Amino acid sequence: MPTFSIITANLNSGEKLAATAASVLAQSADFEYLIMDGASTDRSIEIAKQLAHDHPGKVRLISEQDHGAYDAMNRGISASRGRYLYFLGAGDVLLAEALANIAAVLPADENRVVYGDVQWSGKRYDGPFSRWKLIKGNICHQAIFYGRGVFERLGLYSLRYRARADWEFNMRCFGPRGVHCQYTPVVIAVFEEGGFSSLGDSAFTQDKDVMIRTHLGLGPYLDLKWSRFGLRVRSKLSRMFRAVFQQKYEVQRHG
Repeated sequence: MPTFSIITANLNSGEKLAATAASVLAQSADFEYLIMDGASTDRSIEIAKQLAHDHPGKVRLISEQDHGAYDAMNRGISASRGRYLYFLGAGDVLLAEALANIAAVLPADENRVVYGDVQWSGKRYDGPFSRWKLIKGNICHQAIFYGRGVFERLGLYSLRYRARADWEFNMRCFGPRGVHCQYTPVVIAVFEEGGFSSLGDSAFTQDKDVMIRTHLGLGPYLDLKWSRFGLRVRSKLSRMFRAVFQQKYEVQRHG
């Protein structure tokens, strides 16, 4: 059983896949690398087959039709053997010795989550998270390592959400009925902008309030409602003051 299973969901990424794989294969930690290809029609399969040939037992290619990136990631979970699972998109790049740095702080308990930071648009993103912080933003999946037992306990990624299923899953992890989540101040990868996670997700937006109430608990849910109420009140007061000042200005102007 390797320490890490690195899983890349790929569809027609071509040379981006080669660059991502190179950053994985440069790591010194104990890992396996699974390329979950959605029946690409570009050079991706050729590249992945060559990687598997050059690194037998280390790189595995599974290529078949899927129902999107999260379906590929779920299949990668089922096919993996590592103690901790990590998802790296084609086009993302692991930093040198990132896996070794994380391996040094991994708990023996595989029912835990360990996460760090990523480089995003030249900046570091985004420090420790809480249930309240998770309402406003998500941990990049390029920064988070899930113990194998986490998926056995909480299930797999929901295929209802085309671009935000990892956010919904992280809410499950951080909730009162979730698992222990441990932050470590290590920059793990360079996150490529414009991937599938940047796509809109209307189903997630529609369900988000229910998710927060169900997964994160009543406290964060009430804070969200209160902040929205405060925003509406401030907006209404702002409009009223603008109208009063505008009326006063018109009186003075034409007086």
